[in-house]
Amino acid sequence: MTRFQLLGQLSLWLAIILAIVAGTLCFYLYRREVSQSERRSARLLPWLRAIAVALVVFMLTEPALQHRKREGTPGKLTIVIDDSESMTLKDGQASNRYQRAINHLLNSDSELLTKLAEDHEMRVVRASSAQAVELWSATLEKHAELPASSSDWLVKTFHSQTELGEFVDRDDSTVLVLLTDGQVNHGQTFIEAANEKTTGQTIFTVGFGPSVSPPELSIQSVEHPDRLFRRDRLAGKVVFNDSTPAGKNFQLQAFHGEELVWEQSLTTEGSGQRAIAFNFPIEPLIQKLTSGTSDESSERSKNSAVPLTIRFQISGEVVDSIVEMRPYDIRLWGALHRSRILMVDGRSRWEARYLKNVFERDPFWEIVPVIAESDDILATGPRFPIGENQPQFPIDRDELMKFDLVILGDFPLDLLSNEQQQWLVDFVAESGGGLVIVDGQRDEWAKADRTIVGQLLPVERLAVDRAKSKSAVEESAKPTSLAFVDLTSIGRSLAALDIRESELDDAVESWKALPRLQWYAPTRSTFGTEVLAMLKNQNDTSTEEALNPFLATRLNGAGRVLYSASDETWRWRYKVADKVHQRFWNQMARWVMRTPYLAESEFVSLDAGRMNYQEGEPIEIRSRLRKNGTTPLRDADVQAIISRDGLPPIVINLTPNQELPGIYNGTATNLPAGNYRVKVFANGVPREMLDIETEFNVSAKPSVELNEKSADVVSLKRLAESTGGKYLSESELPDLIDLLQPFSQGKIIETETLLWQSYYWFVPVVILLAIEWLLRKRLGLI
Repeated sequence: MTRFQLLGQLSLWLAIILAIVAGTLCFYLYRREVSQSERRSARLLPWLRAIAVALVVFMLTEPALQHRKREGTPGKLTIVIDDSESMTLKDGQASNRYQRAINHLLNSDSELLTKLAEDHEMRVVRASSAQAVELWSATLEKHAELPASSSDWLVKTFHSQTELGEFVDRDDSTVLVLLTDGQVNHGQTFIEAANEKTTGQTIFTVGFGPSVSPPELSIQSVEHPDRLFRRDRLAGKVVFNDSTPAGKNFQLQAFHGEELVWEQSLTTEGSGQRAIAFNFPIEPLIQKLTSGTSDESSERSKNSAVPLTIRFQISGEVVDSIVEMRPYDIRLWGALHRSRILMVDGRSRWEARYLKNVFERDPFWEIVPVIAESDDILATGPRFPIGENQPQFPIDRDELMKFDLVILGDFPLDLLSNEQQQWLVDFVAESGGGLVIVDGQRDEWAKADRTIVGQLLPVERLAVDRAKSKSAVEESAKPTSLAFVDLTSIGRSLAALDIRESELDDAVESWKALPRLQWYAPTRSTFGTEVLAMLKNQNDTSTEEALNPFLATRLNGAGRVLYSASDETWRWRYKVADKVHQRFWNQMARWVMRTPYLAESEFVSLDAGRMNYQEGEPIEIRSRLRKNGTTPLRDADVQAIISRDGLPPIVINLTPNQELPGIYNGTATNLPAGNYRVKVFANGVPREMLDIETEFNVSAKPSVELNEKSADVVSLKRLAESTGGKYLSESELPDLIDLLQPFSQGKIIETETLLWQSYYWFVPVVILLAIEWLLRKRLGLI
């Protein structure tokens, strides 16, 4: 095979341009000299001189003809460089494994590829699976130039898994050379691939990386909550691998931006996986992100939470002596406002006292307890507190709508005006607020059917025969008559009702083991109500349908109502204090309350769930739309617009929730890693009313490539020996020249004809100039 090439420093196009410029200039000057001649042959002289000059200038590029031919049967060789993520490890050296591999191949001193190309038809590829990217080849038909620098073969993105067994299985070259660390973690192993091959291919393996795992001190994961209130403390656990020699000091640190927010000094133990707890406040971080604003009582901003990114890393004297360590980032939401609870009760009964304490102790909640008091002066019965320093029922509808949950206890419902009761109905049905009704022994809720707020009651409250109440109390004192809680099939599937201390415990039996309730209201479930738990006596064998409901719930418009038939859950504190009682009410309150949105305005609320997702996880997007600021916007055509820098926006259709008016939901799937922003668009709604957005991050899946830092020397040796090849360390790579010579029965002979030094180029120039001289003499110009 023969091909034309240039050996000089000038490129082909530059040489052509220079030749044309020189020839054109010569033609122009020469034409002026012969322009006075009337003979037609004189017009050829400028052309002859210009062509000759152009050929002479083009000789500066040193044109040549390269001839390649086979002599015998050259071997067929493929060299594969592993480009999986484990090849980015540096093993304590200046360059990573991949860079060292290409540096060995392109080393000008060893001329490894040049010498191998004399005896083989070969190609160099990079691959981590059956799909390979060709870097260079030298065959009879094609001989690419070697790059001037190894940087031409570098790669920006390394693959997250190694499937080189698939490449071995499909490659059909005579000899295969693998430059890899041998860590195959997907698909066929090297040995399986070699056993399945039908051709007699010989494989040589070159191992990169240490034969045993080096000392390692690396963060594996960080356990943390997804969302915290601004006054909370970020508490969690850092899990890291410690396989370094014991006794070396290091620091485990957490940074927010460039600010150190937590640090713990530790000493290596060489014990493998360890876990260290961390705990630090996030309020200073949120104050900086919000310019120091900390007034929670002010009007809520469009963004009810800010994103926090915390970087965990290891530093200290031990760092320089072990493998490369990478920081670990976590992302979470820092809520600017606590969830607000309004609690209304007719007296300071035991249940009301303990509920108030539960929510006051928890920084997640802000509770306003409105407890009725007796009017001793007018002797008119109970009344709500009056006075500026007393918690009061909201004075207008908008003030009530700012709460997320309302707890109504046992109080005379006529203490609320019809207008206030209608506010409560709107709070649940239109704003999506949560309502909890805790019944009591004064039977105030038995009269609820005559009130506006009574329509929210999810059960039919039966009246108590007062004439029999004394004997009923005496009867209930008997141990066999005390009621225990029995979860229904619906309740057993609800995570909010899981009070187990361990996943090994039985959920139903955990409830039955609680202290018995001595009083409960007689009720009957109604249409559309879901009964979560029943009250049952020890010898009662009734079915779920016949038992007395203890916890019952029902959706009402956009919100949810939960009813408790007893005000004696405080008895669950017996001998265990808050362990069960506080957990139960916290879980149920979060389940019933209006689900908080990350971004809210008067007309739209928007949420995309957690701050951070992993690739492949679905992202649930939800939005609540209102017209006139309060009335739910029903059956609108709503889309979520998901944008990311450098990518076109993604449009997700949000479908209306048939049970919750004004609520729209959608799911985004298969998003690549990156930072995203979300806005909503609704037909017929002015864009300025939808001018809020939220964000989330998608992280790449954790790579299994970096779990093992050593080279799998055993597998690489077995693969090479099973095919008649040999295993080499990276320092022995130049030995391939001698080792591969027996696998080629011929050579590729390459010769060159230097046109710029040959008669093939010189003779045409001489002929052109001779013809010009003869014509000039004939025309009398000499």
